[in-house]
Amino acid sequence: MANLGNKKELIALSLRWTPTEEEKPHCHKILEGLEAPHGLTALRINDYLGTSFPVWIGMLPNMVELHLYDCKKSKNLPPLRQVPALQVLCLEGLEELQCLCSGGTFFNFPNLKELMLVRLPAFDRWCEVNWLQGEQVIFPHLKKLCIQKCEKLTALPEAAPLGPSCSQNHTEIRSAFPALKVLKLKELDKFQKWGSADEATQGQQIIFPCHEDLSVLDCKNLIALPEGPLLQELCGEDYEKARSAFPALKVLKPEGLENFERWEQVGATQGGDTMFPHLEELWIGNCPKMTALPAGTSSLAPSVGRSDIKTWSAFPALKVLKLKGLDKFQKWGSADEATQGQQIIFPCLEDLSVLDCKNLIALPEGPLLQEFCGEDYENARSAFPALKVLELEGLENFERWEQVGATQGDTMFPYLEELWIGDCPKMTALPAGTLSLEPLIGRSDITTRPLFPKLKTLTFRDLINFKSWGVTEVINSEQWTFPDLETVLIDGSPELTTLPEGPKLSSLTIREGHQQIFLAAIPIVIDSLSELAMSFKDAETALPAEHGAFELADSNNIKSTLTRLELGWGCHFLFHSNILGPCLDAI
Repeated sequence: MANLGNKKELIALSLRWTPTEEEKPHCHKILEGLEAPHGLTALRINDYLGTSFPVWIGMLPNMVELHLYDCKKSKNLPPLRQVPALQVLCLEGLEELQCLCSGGTFFNFPNLKELMLVRLPAFDRWCEVNWLQGEQVIFPHLKKLCIQKCEKLTALPEAAPLGPSCSQNHTEIRSAFPALKVLKLKELDKFQKWGSADEATQGQQIIFPCHEDLSVLDCKNLIALPEGPLLQELCGEDYEKARSAFPALKVLKPEGLENFERWEQVGATQGGDTMFPHLEELWIGNCPKMTALPAGTSSLAPSVGRSDIKTWSAFPALKVLKLKGLDKFQKWGSADEATQGQQIIFPCLEDLSVLDCKNLIALPEGPLLQEFCGEDYENARSAFPALKVLELEGLENFERWEQVGATQGDTMFPYLEELWIGDCPKMTALPAGTLSLEPLIGRSDITTRPLFPKLKTLTFRDLINFKSWGVTEVINSEQWTFPDLETVLIDGSPELTTLPEGPKLSSLTIREGHQQIFLAAIPIVIDSLSELAMSFKDAETALPAEHGAFELADSNNIKSTLTRLELGWGCHFLFHSNILGPCLDAI
């Protein structure tokens, strides 16, 4: 047997067990004889079959990393109270391990920064039952915690008090992880609580004061997030009546939570709205019981011109919002915005995707843009004044761009650059607007303005009832509805008979469209298009050749700018070789 204790320069050791049947009963004795020198800083053990670990592993004062993988019969960890330098602890595949901390007296991990617990099917508590944790924190400096496939774990460790809350009901602010930045929870079948006590009924408020990244995936029994303290106590800004357990959170990803339905615990303290003051990315997927986003706070001031209507936001710093597979999602705030005098706003949101939310009917009512944009947007409002990318798909009941009973004013997307809408069978039109900065040519009494002034890319797929681009009938062809639009793809919109108006349109793709769409494309082929692709669904919808034929030149014999042409079923063009663009690629 190797005498490792004499190898004073050894700093990292990896041991992998491949014992014969005769050697299996002697695994502990073998490992005990491989005692490493005290200068060891990293130890990795794979496939060890002993029921316990030798004492020397807990006597390495300089060990910074400990990795134990597939030690399937080990019921307890090595005694680690005398390993104060430990910073990384990874436990995976320890099938008999029930708790992390064992022994007769309390100890913590004073310098541990990263903890990974994976595939621990018997792990159901953090400390032995007879432990008295008292007011001490087990992980005072832990920064990253990943827990996966620990089927029996029901809660995070008991939180220790950080200090009294300033709220009138004298609740305590507590935290088990005062330094934690990253928390990943995945496939924890019984996980329900953010602390070992029932926070709501015990008068406790849980906080993760430094937490920046939270992922909770496939935890089917989790119902809610923890109740947090008032933000007035934690943030320098004025967050009246807003509270958060995650005041520093930047990324939140709840997914596959079958029973998640609330943003706070049942019985949470009254007089406070759940808020995420610094959240930048929110991804929510496959949470079938979630009906709404949190209500937010009204501290953003009343809406201009309406003292009875306040602007609310639970996500004042959010930049990316992805919602997918939320079967019951209906509201953008936990209250009914339209009837409660609320206007929801996402002031910094740039990227919004809403996919397969079959009960969502409308977008939220937003405040007047005069309050948030430097330009003069009279009577225009938006809940998304900074939005650049919008994707809506699989929304069976989506039919309006604002809530029922919304305050008068045009719904507008002043900075939207990409719009993607697919499989929304009840959508018939884009939002309508009739007011503008410039008078309508020839009509001094009626003006119009683009509601998508920065839009560059537009994609429609399977909008079977879509008919209107949102402009009113009084608007004539001399007005540009989409002044910056460059690329349009329309696939499967049989009721649409017109094309969007825009002077910069250069790429147009239409598939399975109405016959009239084909004729509408003829003038812009000469004016601006560089790419054109068109096809009809079948012979019944295709145009007869005498109606669909046209020349790729205007009356003055000016050549088209077209460089790529793709024609499918039912399209007919009359070509003149002397006027075709020199780079035309016809398919």
